[in-house]
Amino acid sequence: AGSGTLVVMPNPLMDFARIEFVSPEMGNAVLDLYDLKGKFIRQLYNGNIHDGVKYEVNFTAYDLVEGPYILRLTKPDGSVLTRKIVVFKY
Repeated sequence: AGSGTLVVMPNPLMDFARIEFVSPEMGNAVLDLYDLKGKFIRQLYNGNIHDGVKYEVNFTAYDLVEGPYILRLTKPDGSVLTRKIVVFKY
């Protein structure tokens, strides 16, 4: 199957970002956030998706400490897309 997409805008971010993802498969998808040590922070999406449809998740980072994080999208076929995001505070 194709790879799909996982986009974060803006990145780096301060308090808010929009996450967009598309999968070439239909079924359940899970979007999780981890720190760089692999510690689970929170789940951002868990639900059924349709192939080729763009899904948007509004992401708030008010409660996160400054630094890098990993977004992990597990697609319906079990394959994974990851993106590094950076949260910064003034």
